[in-house]
Amino acid sequence: MNHGLKFLFLVNILVFSIGLNAQHFEIGGMLGLSNYSGDLSLNSSKIYMKESGFSGGLFVRYNAHRNINLKLHGNFASVSGSDSNANVESVRRRNLQFQSSIYEIGLDLEINILGFEPYNYNMPFSAYLFGGAAVSFFNPKTVYEGELITLVDLTTEGQDSPYQTTAF
Repeated sequence: MNHGLKFLFLVNILVFSIGLNAQHFEIGGMLGLSNYSGDLSLNSSKIYMKESGFSGGLFVRYNAHRNINLKLHGNFASVSGSDSNANVESVRRRNLQFQSSIYEIGLDLEINILGFEPYNYNMPFSAYLFGGAAVSFFNPKTVYEGELITLVDLTTEGQDSPYQTTAF
């Protein structure tokens, strides 16, 4: 048996072994809409449905102890904004717009203060604290002369060099 097949066999054993203790793992997801709020929307609280985009995410949580959980999550959102939504003529004349997909992956630590036992009717809820780290990726684009172009290299925010498309 070559090394690649041995590795796959070992991975399958580990995955199926973990699956036997499924009560320690939770898998979940979310679907929804995302919307931009910023200078292209005049920081308005109004939601423009035509600017709404799809958002979604998945997570896997490992319940290591009744007080400690680790959660790995990944999220996606699509956002856009346009000066054409403004009710101020000078802003509409500026005529800026953008669209971007945003990706995020992160790892969180959750501490259930009183302990969490979801199948115990005496303790189905718990106050908790959480913290973690995540990294986000985005790449804003706009339509210019009928062509979709990336805004990063255009230094649209007045900076001297292209801005980072990764945030931690």
